[in-house]
Amino acid sequence: MTRTFAWCCVLVLLCGCGEERSRNHRASFSGRVITVSERLLQENVADTLRFGHLHDGETARLEVGIRNAGSNPLVIIRKETTCGCAQLEYDARPILPGDTLRMAVLFDTSGQRGWQFKVVRLYFADCARPLRLYVEAEVE
Repeated sequence: MTRTFAWCCVLVLLCGCGEERSRNHRASFSGRVITVSERLLQENVADTLRFGHLHDGETARLEVGIRNAGSNPLVIIRKETTCGCAQLEYDARPILPGDTLRMAVLFDTSGQRGWQFKVVRLYFADCARPLRLYVEAEVE
């Protein structure tokens, strides 16, 4: 019985250590970070994500973080894009105050030529206006 209890304690400690490492990993995101808060989202908040020069048929990926500088959790309730060529990948979880949500922006250049300018809108619960992300690329 004592050995079982000891192994359970070791297992709980190991699981706890892994969880702490994950939390620190999210907090130390080193990519580009866009800072938002409830107050900022009441205004027209926007940022531009530049993919640079791409080739037709490429799917480019850009990692970005959304940091909550407010005092309440932020929850993404909806996303909209102006085309099917720009997509977002992220964990559907609240962004706690001070936390950063990692997000991947994917841009599929299939059938695109020349300068491209797309809009992605992220709507947050209890916020009047969306965060607008402009996706810009030159497709050859």
